[in-house]
Amino acid sequence: MQYFYKRRQGIFNSICAPAIRGLESRRNLESAMSETYRKIAASEAVFVADSHFRDRTLPGEAERRDRFARLLESVPSDGAVFMRGDIFDFFFEYKSVVPKRYFDVYNALYRCTSRGVDVHFLGGNHDYWFNNFLEDEIGVASHGEHLFVECQG
Repeated sequence: MQYFYKRRQGIFNSICAPAIRGLESRRNLESAMSETYRKIAASEAVFVADSHFRDRTLPGEAERRDRFARLLESVPSDGAVFMRGDIFDFFFEYKSVVPKRYFDVYNALYRCTSRGVDVHFLGGNHDYWFNNFLEDEIGVASHGEHLFVECQG
């Protein structure tokens, strides 16, 4: 299955490869997209988007975060997770400071990558203030505006 993700003015367009008319092969698709291409060997692919995690003390937020952590724990070590943007509601990363209110989310992501799960992040319109924290400290592969992946055949 092939997917193409592109951030344009904070809006994601998801195009499933078979829906693209007039392109007869993967090579034609790749050249037509002329974007970053990654082949992912994953037994299971999980896609997460628009969770907009906020302050944990807000009603229902702790439960949502716990469900997210359980979801990540359920992904097999040879699986992959694709976070398609707006995971955090207004994330600001400075040179050596990140928001502490998301510590449990960072921890869940770190436990996931530590097990060998391939985790990818492609920011949304609430995610413009990311530097390298997720990639350097948590092990999440961070991508710019485009990501073209093939997984599960």
